[in-house]
Amino acid sequence: MSWLEKLENGELPLKSNDIGSLPLKYNMENFELALKIKVEAGLDFITFPQFADWDMIAMYLDPLVKQECGIEKKGEAYYYDVSSFSKPKSIDTTFLKSARTLIARGRTIKRPDLVDKIRVPLTGPITLTYSTHNVEKGELTLAFDESSFLVFSEIIYEEILDAYIRMKPPIITIDEPLLGAFQMPIIGQYELGRIGRSPLIEQYLIVLEKILDKIKLKGIIPSIHTCADLSPDLLEFLFDLPSLRLLFLENYEIDPEERARRLEIVKNALKESENAEKITMGVGMVNTKVNRNTIDPLIISAKEEEERTGKDLAEIILEKALKNPAIIDKQEEINALAKKYKEILTPERMWCNPNCGTGGWFLLFKEALLETGVGKNVEKAEEIAKKVGLEITKIKLKQLITAQKTITA
Repeated sequence: MSWLEKLENGELPLKSNDIGSLPLKYNMENFELALKIKVEAGLDFITFPQFADWDMIAMYLDPLVKQECGIEKKGEAYYYDVSSFSKPKSIDTTFLKSARTLIARGRTIKRPDLVDKIRVPLTGPITLTYSTHNVEKGELTLAFDESSFLVFSEIIYEEILDAYIRMKPPIITIDEPLLGAFQMPIIGQYELGRIGRSPLIEQYLIVLEKILDKIKLKGIIPSIHTCADLSPDLLEFLFDLPSLRLLFLENYEIDPEERARRLEIVKNALKESENAEKITMGVGMVNTKVNRNTIDPLIISAKEEEERTGKDLAEIILEKALKNPAIIDKQEEINALAKKYKEILTPERMWCNPNCGTGGWFLLFKEALLETGVGKNVEKAEEIAKKVGLEITKIKLKQLITAQKTITA
């Protein structure tokens, strides 16, 4: 029986999964550490690691730059020339291969059952193209030129997708954090939710359904992950995609009233969708975002305490972070949110996951340490950022598993 059949038969109820990135810089030592953290958290499925410095954009576009597929890199920015797009000669599937190999060896990871439970997060075509600039105009792609999106999807993205399908993972997720851009007036008079579907939304849904259907035909679970609180209209459009089976949805809000409002939007969108009974949802249980307005005062206060007491700065920062309600959700609120989603989804159609990856914690603390002047140098700032970010990540994964156990008890 394929993974897709297991999902559709209700044999994968209430599964836990992480979204991807961790607060680590990319190297193979950290790759193994990332896997170890995910496995030891007790997750049912794990996502092969992504990193703070080689992120979900770079890990797919950098290899295309090297192969001269019509994309080039200048500094940290990517540029495209639609007239020179060409199929890549090869696609790097090292992440999935390495994850399977490390788990199979069992050297540091004692869960051999997870060898075939590694989710592939494949950054979506809208996010990859929106992250590039027009060579001639110096403009972001989707804001001005939808033709490049279509060419990119058909010529390049299909090759990346095919390479991962051949690896036969249980789940391939199209990660579209910039899907929320469709809700903003970025193209002429267009604003989703006020005037309905635009030509661009129609084109995108056609491309997305083609991608999902290709995954589904191979018995792999086709899924989408978004990084925004989507409008009711956009949620309904996604729910109505015939091949969509698993949607990782986020709920960033810590405020209980705002979380309840988002829950009601999901509930109503499911009611309006003809495809709703086929949809399983991965629900964002723990917050993974916080801004500098929270971090900077915390770090400055920690520095003052270090000077006053002589205690280790990293330990002080971590202690303050773990006590801050804007950083660490209350477990009872996480449990309550999980129970509410269980009521509208049922256990057979619900997964538990963080709102997003946690790689941002590394960059957030590093930048705050350096820009506030608390961090003495880059190396020290990175050391503290890694330590604090990883501990926050571990706690949030534990909170996620606790919530899962609460609703399965």
